[in-house]
Amino acid sequence: MNQSTEKPYEEVNVPAAENPAAGWSAEWDAEGKLWRLAGKCPRCAHDCVKEVFDQVVVLALQGAPEDDPDVGTHVVQCSCSVAHPERPDEVANGCGAFWGIQLKHPAGSRP
Repeated sequence: MNQSTEKPYEEVNVPAAENPAAGWSAEWDAEGKLWRLAGKCPRCAHDCVKEVFDQVVVLALQGAPEDDPDVGTHVVQCSCSVAHPERPDEVANGCGAFWGIQLKHPAGSRP
């Protein structure tokens, strides 16, 4: 019998106190005009990539001011390509974990 050692799929909110953005990077793609966030899922530890359009990224580690009206939290979901057991057929990838990363809109971009 072939049993997976991967964590089973489960929708889990990773608390901010666990610093889920630790170790994540943000790279600007000028051609695509987007930020590419990359790092390890804090639940399954697999590689994840998230593309974010029209925002400047402020990773939680950089300590964005809490009173900055242009800073908001963007929800990131695990996007790993590993086949986690019990993942529903309609879910293409990931282990089910999701967490927040702080994002800052560029000056003048908010309505």
